Amino acid sequence: MTSHVSLLRRAKGDLLTCSRNLELGEDEVEIDIAGYHLQQAVEKILKFQISMKAVKYPPSHDIDMLLEILDDQGIKYPDWVDEYSATLTLYATKTRYGKDIVASVRTLKKLMPLALDYLESVQGEEKQKDNSLTPTRVFPKK
Repeated sequence: MTSHVSLLRRAKGDLLTCSRNLELGEDEVEIDIAGYHLQQAVEKILKFQISMKAVKYPPSHDIDMLLEILDDQGIKYPDWVDEYSATLTLYATKTRYGKDIVASVRTLKKLMPLALDYLESVQGEEKQKDNSLTPTRVFPKK
């Protein structure tokens, strides 16, 4: 299992790749790559949340399966992830091989900022946990 911190770093990289490919234009290959990386980012954020509960996650790209684990653990996630779970899973399993699906530019542009907000929210929660264990600095740095 990848370290949980690495999952968030990689999710951020996936979102950056998605954004760059969306900026390149509306070529089918570039859009499919953007869709794949958006799905990968969301998958890694979900797996991060699962790993923070010390629960093992399956080696799967199935977003619904990951959401079931989160539900079982009482872990919250944004409604849009559930709403678009089937679409995101298709982006991971079909678009990377060019199989009968082209990611939707409109959907990608809608989900990109939501995924970025989700990542930042999860990172913020993680920082709060880390800060609660770190003593505050009493003396100023020299």
